[in-house]
Amino acid sequence: MKIKQILITLITAVSLLSYSQPAQAIQGFYDKKADAKVLSDSEHIGFALTSADDADWFKWTNNTTTTKYANAVLNIIDPDSVTNYDLAFDMHYSQHINTGLLYTHDTGPNGLDALNFFQIPPGATIYLKVLSKQGTFSPKSYSVRWSVQNV
Repeated sequence: MKIKQILITLITAVSLLSYSQPAQAIQGFYDKKADAKVLSDSEHIGFALTSADDADWFKWTNNTTTTKYANAVLNIIDPDSVTNYDLAFDMHYSQHINTGLLYTHDTGPNGLDALNFFQIPPGATIYLKVLSKQGTFSPKSYSVRWSVQNV
């Protein structure tokens, strides 16, 4: 009888997981700055935007005593001639001093938007935002390569 219960539980779990949508494609996953995904010093992230209003937030805090260089590169997977996602950032130097949302150079629908060699002082937090450029949305997966180096 115990084997039957275990088997039923296993079949139920597999059924639920095999028909669910991946978390990174569901709107509401890291969609707000307050819910930003915390980044390590080096990551290759893959997510998807699900609507023109969808956005994904990421953050990294310099918890060291030295200034660091940060690099982030946004790439649309399987690009087309229309879809254009933007990479923006907001640097928080302290609770009361921040840059506000700034956009990296837009390289167009098939380009790589990048933040290169951006200095992050000790104690500062950088927030990254991936969003669709107005009027160019189609549901596409994207990747962000993030790395932090010593100055």
